[in-house]
Amino acid sequence: MVTVTINNISVDLWVGDLVYASPGESVTSPYKLASFFMSSSRLMANAYEEASGLSSVRSIVILDIVKVIQLSNNTHTNSTTHYPLKKIATSTTNPNRQFMLVKTVPLNLFLDDTSGNTTKKWNKFESCVMSLAAMPFKEQCKVENLFFVCTSNKLSITKMLPELVKDLGALEKGVKMFNVEYGETVLVVGVVHFLMADNPMHTAVACSLGAKARLPCRKCYWVNSGNATVEQEGVDGAAHARRRKEDLVEMYQHCASNPSNASLRSNSDTGYKLTGGKALLSL
Repeated sequence: MVTVTINNISVDLWVGDLVYASPGESVTSPYKLASFFMSSSRLMANAYEEASGLSSVRSIVILDIVKVIQLSNNTHTNSTTHYPLKKIATSTTNPNRQFMLVKTVPLNLFLDDTSGNTTKKWNKFESCVMSLAAMPFKEQCKVENLFFVCTSNKLSITKMLPELVKDLGALEKGVKMFNVEYGETVLVVGVVHFLMADNPMHTAVACSLGAKARLPCRKCYWVNSGNATVEQEGVDGAAHARRRKEDLVEMYQHCASNPSNASLRSNSDTGYKLTGGKALLSL
């Protein structure tokens, strides 16, 4: 969802809305919005003529839109079934707004362990800290922009992940919050953009067998032959099959169907082992 000004009126645009682009074009039917993106600092949309279907997809500049077809209240109500983030606005300062504003907040999570002792040797605490991915990196690293999530010297991150994922899953579906800037309730959607961690922590949360495995890469299925370094082999991630979420899901399903077989929890042919990191699959 994006908010634009058309003919001096603030209008919310949603995927699926019907719009007319620049009046100079000879288009007999409106365009249906398919997606939004940025290009050269301009807000754009992929759209297609409803009469021609997806074969007519083209990119249009949002500022070129001159008219939005307003749907009836019944159609609006039905469309919330297809677009879960469309929540009927019960109170708004904009008389033209029929749905709550949606604010998307991409999140970075930093996972690490540290010692609770002054010697920095014993009493290990594993912690999770959150930052806002859309901020410049310099701003992300400031203490005031780092948000503490959880820590424990009794539980590892992989054991805390299932409960943490429940909250992250709720954020992905949208949480209603009051926005002071607009003076109304908006829907905030928080999506995990990136997990930052060192190699041991990444190995745990990515359900990987680690750097010494036959398939050590967490991004692709590069095979470590043991006879040469990565630099000598000239490994290019694009030249190897990318890891897929479906591969780990399939392994998890096999293990769940036969929980007594411990050998299913580790697979040297794929480089995976099942840890608490499997909770991330639900996001």
